[in-house]
Amino acid sequence: MKVAGIVILAAIALAVLTGSCSGGEFFTYTGDPFTSAESGSTSTSALTSDQLPPPPPPSAAIHRAARPAVWAASVCAAMKAWDTDWKTRVREVDSVYANGPDEAREQYGDFWGETVTKTDRLLREMDAAGHPAIRGGERIARALRLAFAKTLPPMQMARAVVVALPDDPERFSAGLAEIKSNMARAFDVLDQDIIAWRARMERTLSDKVRAAFYNAAPTCRAL
Repeated sequence: MKVAGIVILAAIALAVLTGSCSGGEFFTYTGDPFTSAESGSTSTSALTSDQLPPPPPPSAAIHRAARPAVWAASVCAAMKAWDTDWKTRVREVDSVYANGPDEAREQYGDFWGETVTKTDRLLREMDAAGHPAIRGGERIARALRLAFAKTLPPMQMARAVVVALPDDPERFSAGLAEIKSNMARAFDVLDQDIIAWRARMERTLSDKVRAAFYNAAPTCRAL
């Protein structure tokens, strides 16, 4: 799934009252998603003294095995719906001019709140799809899910920070710029994780099994 365009859209969506970025980070993440499906670490943000929680773990539903083509179709459809919704809402929020900090806080608070809700739904749908019934199938499903799960804490932080931004125009602008920078970083991590996931698929799966993932589900080919 190509997510580079999402980073650009995120920058556009959060370009209201932009200022120079302070360089703070909401999170850092370490660990190989293929060997440590729930590992990670967080660092404090320039805007909060609290640490981000770890990515939410999958539910027990991920233990259920499914035919590879069925699993791929379910997961790819969920990701496609999430991506389409995200791009639509980015265009909408970017087209509305906020008349003052109160409106901007409400506008972007709603945007990130909805993003959190939709991402949580994506994770639940990925869980419900189970995992492909092949050797190492659950590890494959967990690694792909983790790539998206790692974006949820930064999104939750963005929502919390934006509704608490001060009225002062300079500080408000700096706060939005920092959110933009941190979320671009989160989506870059997502992009790199998916690239690594695809590379792992290419190295470890047979041509027949890869065909079940990429060819049997038209939605997967579109991602």
